[in-house]
Amino acid sequence: MAAGGGAGMDHGRIRDDSSIHAGAQSPRRAQVGRPGAGDPTSGERTIWIDCDVIQADGGTRTAAITGAFVALVDALHVLRSTGMITVWPVREFLAATSAGFVEGQAVLDLSFAEDSRARVDMNVVMTETGRIVEVQGTAEGLPFTRDEMLQLLGLAEQGIRRLISLQKDALQDIPSAVRR
Repeated sequence: MAAGGGAGMDHGRIRDDSSIHAGAQSPRRAQVGRPGAGDPTSGERTIWIDCDVIQADGGTRTAAITGAFVALVDALHVLRSTGMITVWPVREFLAATSAGFVEGQAVLDLSFAEDSRARVDMNVVMTETGRIVEVQGTAEGLPFTRDEMLQLLGLAEQGIRRLISLQKDALQDIPSAVRR
């Protein structure tokens, strides 16, 4: 994945009539920009981000969401630098990870082997300020407690904060995107 509009990104596929398609399992849509009276650069845009996970050891959906966000910021940078949008639409970064209980231990970013043995597995999508976008948790045997859920959410939040830091490092050449 190219950051900052670098090589490997097909800028020709960004179109005026084109929303965000991120994630390996289900399409995500969001409008970019706002219609503005008399300003042709403020109309709605759609950006499709298709994630192909080349190599996986579990966590393909969460990896796709985290990587797709980097691709989105890169695409928005191109739109802004070419004048196709005038307002930066990203309010905050977001990322996703998995967490679960494997052999009695809380584990972050489950591998395929860990996921298959997990008593509980959870996927979490969260913003950089800790706001939850999505939580999906499954007990594979006995139900889990509220305290266990909160423990996994806390572990996932730590992982997501690290992922967002890595996203910002990857996008450091886009100053408007990376406000620390």
